[in-house]
Amino acid sequence: MPSTGMISSPGSIAGLPKFLSLIAHDWLRRSFYVFAKLGVADLFDGAKPHTVSELIANNTDQTINFHGERLQRILFHVEQGGLVHSDSKKSTEPIFTLTEDGQLMRATHPLKMQGIVLWDLGSVQWDLGGVSSGIESHLAAMVAQQGPYANDQTATPVSLKLKSDNWFEAFASRPELKQTSDLFNVAMSAYSNIEWQAIRSSNDIQKRISKYSVLCDIGGSLATFSVNCLHLHPQLHAVSFDLPEVSRQARVEQKDLPENILCRLRIIGGGFFDLDSLKQISPNALLESINSPTKSVVYHMKNILHDWSDEKTLEILYNLKTTFLGDSLPDQQITLLLTENHILPSDHPAAEQFNWINRGLDIHMLLMTGGKQRTVVQWQHLLEQTGWEYQQIVTTESPISVVIAKLVKP
Repeated sequence: MPSTGMISSPGSIAGLPKFLSLIAHDWLRRSFYVFAKLGVADLFDGAKPHTVSELIANNTDQTINFHGERLQRILFHVEQGGLVHSDSKKSTEPIFTLTEDGQLMRATHPLKMQGIVLWDLGSVQWDLGGVSSGIESHLAAMVAQQGPYANDQTATPVSLKLKSDNWFEAFASRPELKQTSDLFNVAMSAYSNIEWQAIRSSNDIQKRISKYSVLCDIGGSLATFSVNCLHLHPQLHAVSFDLPEVSRQARVEQKDLPENILCRLRIIGGGFFDLDSLKQISPNALLESINSPTKSVVYHMKNILHDWSDEKTLEILYNLKTTFLGDSLPDQQITLLLTENHILPSDHPAAEQFNWINRGLDIHMLLMTGGKQRTVVQWQHLLEQTGWEYQQIVTTESPISVVIAKLVKP
């Protein structure tokens, strides 16, 4: 092993950042492994810039059938670790160049770093003993379109295990997965509390929320975000909307809230793929149940749409539009806040600080649910197709940012 002077200890980082850093570095480890496993460095012709299409054309391994979009996401992620450099301004397709560090990953490099990465960052040494089949191997197979991923571009390791393309419903409906489902919801609630610190500190976001009488958090899990908003905004009523099984857990979780908070909180069970279910949270349905001088609703989704492919995200956004248009006042503006780890433009002041985390989460979502983290341009495209109008993105002092959209009324 190299001397300790070459490696930074987690002990040099204090508090919450220590743990979040370990998670983000683990995400990067997976993409480094895939970069090595699929010989991506050897697809580059020296230091020449290449598009993804050109890199795929350079592939001579007949066992690998690269999935272009997934390979591009891997390249964007390992860029955060310094293996490649991208330039999206000179072409409609991003151009990537192998860096000096990336050159170390060539199979012919004398340092043999590719071998070290494959051995120590992958699962091969554990697979020898039949201990596990590492998630890194699945990620490589997804990018190379091999094995179970050869003919099914929607498959993920989790969907294959559960035999379901909607693991949230599988978690919530199968008794044998209840413990896993409960743990997932608790973990998401913990993340929500962490992210709330940045959202609370954003004057822009809080001023917007303060203008509304009802906030509806779609995919609200254990109602953590709703409760935090209620504590900060005494005029606000909040609705947390999630699958029925999750909502039951949320009611148990929040049953001991102070009365002045509990009386302004509603927890509703349902799903956003079911139009009848969504009618429970239409603007008029929400406003009928409260006494407020202002009659306005803001909808919020935090780390929800990143769980889904573009096709499913379009379906969700369209379902929301259809429901809200069908049951709202003609002059009523409907706002949607999308809080996620949005990928920031490369020239954004916070891009270097946060995109290495957001790109890592992007690969994590690909593995877990087949979802993705999106850029502003990608959001504009999805919103425009489903009757929503992109307004702006509000960044925070953390990787979390908020895309603001308004429903376009005929």
